[in-house]
Amino acid sequence: MKKVKYLLLTIVSIYIFIVQPVFAMGILIGYVFGYFSAIEGMKQTDKIRKFWEAKGWMVINLIKTNKNGIPDYMMLKDGGTIFVESKESWDKLSKIQEYRISQLKDAGFDVYVNDIKQ
Repeated sequence: MKKVKYLLLTIVSIYIFIVQPVFAMGILIGYVFGYFSAIEGMKQTDKIRKFWEAKGWMVINLIKTNKNGIPDYMMLKDGGTIFVESKESWDKLSKIQEYRISQLKDAGFDVYVNDIKQ
């Protein structure tokens, strides 16, 4: 039992003093060098929401669906539905996102990436 306690203490110590700081430092370095831009991403999603709401659309954020690659937003207005994928300027669509956009277009829906019709 004593060995188990020491093993657990060792694992927790490694996690607290090595893994977390290294992970945090990696994220900090990523932000500094522009690899991650969650703050900018939040701004982009806010821009998208405000852009479409200003045009009278009800904006629904599709946070978790049963389909990978589905666009981030579904917009509803006057019985119509469009889908919008939010992308930063440095980001691009994945293969599954391209496939889902193609599926939605084939089903007769309009699909946008930010404010550009696909």
